Amino acid sequence: MGSPDTSNANCRVGESLVSLARWEAAAAQCCVPLAISHEREAHFSGSIQSATIADVCISRIAGGRHVAEHDVASVSRTDGDYILASLQLQGAGKLIQDGRCASVEHHDLVLFDSRRPFRWELSEPFDQICIRFPMSLVTYRIPLRDTFVAHTISGTKGLGMLVAQHLITLCAERDRLAGSPCAPQISTTAADMVGGLLAEWMQVRPGPRTNLHSMHLQQLRQFIANNLRHPDLNADMAAAALGLSARYLHRLVQQDETTIGRMILVARLEHCAQWLSLKCYANCSIEQIAGTWGFASAAHFSRAFRAHYMKTPREYRLIHQSTAS
Repeated sequence: MGSPDTSNANCRVGESLVSLARWEAAAAQCCVPLAISHEREAHFSGSIQSATIADVCISRIAGGRHVAEHDVASVSRTDGDYILASLQLQGAGKLIQDGRCASVEHHDLVLFDSRRPFRWELSEPFDQICIRFPMSLVTYRIPLRDTFVAHTISGTKGLGMLVAQHLITLCAERDRLAGSPCAPQISTTAADMVGGLLAEWMQVRPGPRTNLHSMHLQQLRQFIANNLRHPDLNADMAAAALGLSARYLHRLVQQDETTIGRMILVARLEHCAQWLSLKCYANCSIEQIAGTWGFASAAHFSRAFRAHYMKTPREYRLIHQSTAS
């Protein structure tokens, strides 16, 4: 299931009861591929109404409580890199990505990234607007760090309020605007506003890196990637190999609101998740896979994996190998 065909401007699923399969298909067309789970297996109550305005897809999504997961398999089926912004109109929910959890209520905004797994937990009936931009449409305007995702931004004050009102108007007029000759300019304006909101939000964060800092960060990431299987991999080992101080490396990654330990952990978890989803590693035990990627303790691996993917390694393997072709 890939990304939408933008030659078809409108996607509508409006029945009072639709199957989870139809809901997933509609969500993939207007947002990204998602795995939906719901207490009632047979039917799901909800509606999706969307339109594509040039390169931007905007949707009004309403439904009952459910969990929507953009997991590793969904990421691999996403045909393009996207930034998504959601405006909560009714109901409460949580958006989880990169180990952060953003709680959203009435008129809260949150952004997320299609290139990495995320999870929506909608604990009650909800109504929201979701707008999806090609990554390049926003990064052309503002350099982004991965840490822009899963933060709650108020839509009731300042620039957040202007963006929220713009999204509400854009969504209400979506069908007319989709066929407008000014559609490219309209999509550009929306990207400008969301880019401006991110720029304002990131002003309170550390300033941009120099080229030297960026080079050192890339060297650090490469060293981590090359040495993940070493169980003793840490900041001191990286610093010694790169000829830099561990204190400097710690300061460097703080600009991304992370730590070197966290970078190592997430990279190991991603490799383990990949192996768990592949049938060619079906004969490897979970403990063997964890040990291969540098986890010295199976218990620590299981806790960390569940915290990151919201599933135990065994559950994750069962789901992904059963759906693999």
